[in-house]
Amino acid sequence: MFWRALEQLHLWERENLPGADTAVGNEVLVWLLKSKSKPRPLKDLYRSSRFSEPTIRNCLKEFATLGFASIVSNGSDMRSRFARATPKLELTVAEYRRRFQEVAELARAEAATRPSTSLPPSNSDTQGS
Repeated sequence: MFWRALEQLHLWERENLPGADTAVGNEVLVWLLKSKSKPRPLKDLYRSSRFSEPTIRNCLKEFATLGFASIVSNGSDMRSRFARATPKLELTVAEYRRRFQEVAELARAEAATRPSTSLPPSNSDTQGS
């Protein structure tokens, strides 16, 4: 049962957060969400990432095309750009979190109904007496 729910969660993620299931997409997604309260320049993302700048840029463009990110220039310095999570991304992540919690609750319920899998005492406890 749990594995089916987990499979459905991954399917939902691929359909509703395309690209987020890749390593680069996950990194950019986390960066966008962490930067929500205080936007940071894109150069910080490029420097901190293990991926190349073009790879990050392509991922950001994909997220922007899907409506999950907006890339804006700093009004006072046009050389500095920021990527921001959009309300659409925040709503999608909130729905993903809700679904993830359902899967976690299912796993807890399944574990609670399963018989204990503790190992029997080893024979070494009874040997040599």
